[in-house]
Amino acid sequence: MLIPRWRSCRPSGRAVRCRSTFTRADVVEAAAGLVGGDVPAAGLVDRIEALVDEVFASGLAWTVTPERSRGYDRRMREGSQRFTAEVVVDEVNRGIDLACQQVRSPVRQPVEITPVDGVLSDAQAAAVRQVVCSPWRAGVIVAPAGAGKTSSLAAARAAWNQVGKQVVGLAPTGKAADVMTMDNVADSSSTIARVLWGTESLSASQVAAQVGWTDQTVVVVDEAGMVSNRECVRLLDIAASVDARVVFVGDPHQYAAVNQRSGLLGTLAAEVPDAVELREVFRQRDAAERRMSTWLRNGGAALVSQAAQWYAEHGRVHAGSATAMLTDALEGWSADRAAGLDSVLIAGDNDTVDALNRAAQSRRVAAGEVNASGRSCRLGGGVSPQQGFVGDVIITRRNDYELVTSSGEPVRNGQRWVIDAVGRDGSVALRRCDSDGATVVVPGEYLGEHAHLQGGRDTDALGKVVRRHGPFLGRVYASLHLARWQDADSEPGAVDALGNDLTRRPL
Repeated sequence: MLIPRWRSCRPSGRAVRCRSTFTRADVVEAAAGLVGGDVPAAGLVDRIEALVDEVFASGLAWTVTPERSRGYDRRMREGSQRFTAEVVVDEVNRGIDLACQQVRSPVRQPVEITPVDGVLSDAQAAAVRQVVCSPWRAGVIVAPAGAGKTSSLAAARAAWNQVGKQVVGLAPTGKAADVMTMDNVADSSSTIARVLWGTESLSASQVAAQVGWTDQTVVVVDEAGMVSNRECVRLLDIAASVDARVVFVGDPHQYAAVNQRSGLLGTLAAEVPDAVELREVFRQRDAAERRMSTWLRNGGAALVSQAAQWYAEHGRVHAGSATAMLTDALEGWSADRAAGLDSVLIAGDNDTVDALNRAAQSRRVAAGEVNASGRSCRLGGGVSPQQGFVGDVIITRRNDYELVTSSGEPVRNGQRWVIDAVGRDGSVALRRCDSDGATVVVPGEYLGEHAHLQGGRDTDALGKVVRRHGPFLGRVYASLHLARWQDADSEPGAVDALGNDLTRRPL
């Protein structure tokens, strides 16, 4: 029976594994995966429908659609009614309870945070002061792109250091974690995955001891919107065991966690008593462009439409067929490389990433930058297997703490590398595409499962100081990346705000 198996997962198992809310169609998909192979094909649909009906009749699925009854309404159009489950609600409530605890050792003495013209505004200084002196377990800083997050966090770190606190930076990706120490927003940094790796059987206090957290630790979680609810709650649990604090920083309107239920950042922003939001946008020098980025991020349909029109009129976006946009992205990428600039191709789906990667590789082979006649290695991560040659740039897709570079750091998810050599035994010598050029030799099996050619998903561009080219779809992509323009003299590009094929090339 489906019900007992779902109850064992408390209660809706597969339907809430990757999301906080779901539709009846999601339950159908989950039920289909649980039906045994002994069910005759002729009765398969009836069996799945019966199992789904059992789920809704049991009360395991709770509707979250406003102004609807708590049960499933057959009269509603498919997909228009959304549900959640007890395990999701319990997890969120646990996060709120932990976040709203008062710490025993808050910052009690006055903290001097002085605004600096062009660096830290009065509003930013006030927000930093409120977060630093907060008595609550969790702090929340909602920070849209371009709102001065880095300068605010750097000021917060300095203030915490003055009173003896140590700031630990955590981020979903290795690149974002590295940036936290480079930008002086943390004394040390790591990925969330590395902190939690192998700790499933440990208590919260045991993990705290293992990673060295104490009541003098402040954990700053960057890009918190991309962190799963489970990870957020676990971090709060670990911090609570030693009376440490956790400050979540991010934007609920940007990317969510990949294939995991998330959204706790937005909930905590509403629940934590002294959560702050950095409302001023500083990155763009043009006042109108600052206003447009705000409209695109959280405005209604009319404001989004006006913002899209403004971007189009000012050369920020342009429309075209999917083929034209792919060609435009490749041309922009090629022009950047010819000018000696570091540039990456990114897209919003794996199929497009794969197509761009193969086209880019062909261009580099034709230009003599990649040796396609020598040994190659198999690369996973694409729609179909790719081949990597000496000179190719690749992206690793999984943290591996046993693969240590010449600089003493592990190979991490999202890092870019140049293939320097392919050994007879299948091993591959890599050189990292960053300032230190760290090297490592990895087994071919790792790359065959956890790497692909240089182009990546949209989330791979976060934290990278490079030029980016690629076709995009969706409001989240538009609001995030258009907000990274600095001024009207930036190179024009395109992004899709309203469902058209658009391409963007921001710096």
